[in-house]
Amino acid sequence: MKLSPSERVFHDVYAPALNYAVGPKGPYGVRFKPCSFMLVSIFGLLGFYLVGEAVGLDTPDEQEQWFPADHMSTGLADLMRNEYMAGEDDMYMRGDVYFGLGTVDYTGFSKWTPSDRGTHAFDQTFDLGDAEAQDALVQLCDELEVEDCIPPDSTEPLAVCSRVPFTLLSESTLKCFLRTWKTELEAAGGALPTGDGFALALSNWLDTATGSRFAGDVGFVDGRVGFVRLRFRWSAQVGLPVKQQRLLYDRSKLFLTARTLPATLGDPFFHEGTLGWMETSEELVQVVLSGFTIVFPCAFVILLFSTGSVLASAYATLTVALITGSLLGGVKAAFGFALGIGEAIAANMVIGLSIDYTLHLSHAYMHAKADDRDGKLKEAATTMGVTVIAGAFTTFTSALFMVPCQLTFFIRMCTLMGGTVGFSILYALFFFMPLMALVGPSGPQQPLIPRIRGWLSGGGGGGVRAAREVDEASATATSEA
Repeated sequence: MKLSPSERVFHDVYAPALNYAVGPKGPYGVRFKPCSFMLVSIFGLLGFYLVGEAVGLDTPDEQEQWFPADHMSTGLADLMRNEYMAGEDDMYMRGDVYFGLGTVDYTGFSKWTPSDRGTHAFDQTFDLGDAEAQDALVQLCDELEVEDCIPPDSTEPLAVCSRVPFTLLSESTLKCFLRTWKTELEAAGGALPTGDGFALALSNWLDTATGSRFAGDVGFVDGRVGFVRLRFRWSAQVGLPVKQQRLLYDRSKLFLTARTLPATLGDPFFHEGTLGWMETSEELVQVVLSGFTIVFPCAFVILLFSTGSVLASAYATLTVALITGSLLGGVKAAFGFALGIGEAIAANMVIGLSIDYTLHLSHAYMHAKADDRDGKLKEAATTMGVTVIAGAFTTFTSALFMVPCQLTFFIRMCTLMGGTVGFSILYALFFFMPLMALVGPSGPQQPLIPRIRGWLSGGGGGGVRAAREVDEASATATSEA
C-alpha cells in the first residue's frame, strides 16, 4: 500500500520511535521502551499536576464581566456608577428578611411551562397576632440594626462590610413596620393589638400616612397576616462576586440561626435578588463536577464496546480524565480562570471533545490486523494519525472565529475549545499511544460478548492474558525454527 508523505511520518518515524525497545522482555512480554516511557512519564506528571490545579477551581473572586473593558456597555455602566448623581445608599445592596413564607408545592409542576413555578405554601404556624411573636420581632429589629459583621472564626469584620461602622447592615436603613407602629401606639398611650383583631387593626394602620410607607411589607391572605418582611441595606456594595456574596449571606444567616425565636414567628430567611445568581453559579460548579462523574463511566463503557478491551478502555478513560483536568487546570494557571457561569457552561460543552482522538486511536489499535503490540501501534498510528491531526486542525481553527466576538463568554469558549483540542491531540499521541506501546493489549481483537462469555467461563480473553499467550507462542515458534 502506497503511503502519503504525512502517513510516512507516522509509519517511519513516530511509530518506530515509540516501539524502540532495549533490554530483555519483562513479565507478559513487556519490554522497556525509553521513548515511550519518557513521554508517558512527562505527560503523566504534567497531567496530574494540572488536575491538582483544576481541583482548586472555585467561583470567581471578582464580578463577572460579559463585555471587554473598552466596550460601550461597560463604559456606560462605569459612567452610571461613578458620575451619575444618586444617593449614597444606592451603592449598597438591598435586602429583606421574610417571615411567614413556607415551601413551594410542586404538585403538577411542569418544567415545560415557563409560567408554572409551583404553588407557594405559607407557614401556617406564623401568627403575628401573638404577643410573644410581636415582642420577638421588635427585639430582632433592634438587634439586627447593631449586629456586627464578624464571622465566628475571626475577630475582624468581613471585608465586604465596607460601610462605617462596619456592621452587617448600613446604619439607619432598617425599615421595621411593627416597631414603628408600636412606637406610635405607645406614644398615644396604647399598645399593639393581639388576637383576631390584629389583622384588621394593622390593615387600618397601613392606610394612614405613616403606615402607607410600609404597605408593601405586609401580605394579607384570607383576612389574616400571611407574611411580612423587614427592608434594609447591607453594608456591602452592589456588584459583589459570588464568593463574597456567599460570605455575606452566611454571616447574615448566622444572625437568625443563633437566636431562639417563638414558633409563631415561623422560619425567617434573608433574601436579595442577586443571591439567586449566587446559588446558580455555585450549582453550575457542581454541574461540572457531576458531568465528570457521568462522562467518565460513559466513556469507559463506550470504549469497552468499541474496543472490546478492558485495558484499552481503562487507558483511554485515564487519558480523557487527564485531558479534561489539564484543560481546567491549565486555563486556571495560565489565564486565572475561575468557574463562573460562562466557564461552567463552556466546560460542560467541551468535555465531549476530549474523548474524540483517543477513541479513534484506541479503536484503530484494537482492530489492527497485526497481533503483536508493536504491529498494532504502527498500524493504528499510520492509518489514524493523519486523521486525528486533521480533525484537531479543523476544530481548532473553527474555534478561532470566536476571537473577535464582543461577548467575553465566546472568547472564553474559544480558549476552552482550543485548549481541549490542544490537550486532546497531545495526550492522544504522546501519552495514550506511548502507554499502549508499553503495556497495551496484544493478540487478535475479539468482540465484547464472546470475550465476556470467556471471562464468565474462566477462559479469559484479551488484555494481559492474550498478550502473554501471543508472546509465548512467538517465543515457541522462534525456538522451533
